[in-house]
Amino acid sequence: PALRLVLQPGRVQDRPLYTMAPPIASHPRFKLGRVLMAGSGGGPEEAIDVFCALLEEAVERASRAVGNEGEGPPGDGLDAALAEYEYGNALFRAVVRREEDDGGENADSKKPAADPSVEDGGHGGGKK
Repeated sequence: PALRLVLQPGRVQDRPLYTMAPPIASHPRFKLGRVLMAGSGGGPEEAIDVFCALLEEAVERASRAVGNEGEGPPGDGLDAALAEYEYGNALFRAVVRREEDDGGENADSKKPAADPSVEDGGHGGGKK
């Protein structure tokens, strides 16, 4: 018999569609970090600390799981990957927010250094 899939929004073969989310996605601190990222009660600056702590814990757990404590990459840690993504996202958003709060890019830092020969009327700065 052929396998028949009936695809409807949120349903497969008249059963609810369940997706497998990594365990860290249901962790209260992970949810807190997401709320902070959304701007409710904080912002990306506050979320950085939350995701950093979760990332450290997830990498440590993944390292222990593969018997690789402190010796190189942690292996296949989906929790660590998700925590690392959110940590990087929080860092990026914090930088963007800081630039927006500063009025965009700092105009003075983008100006080229002054040429001394132009500032003194083209005499090259030396005495004649």
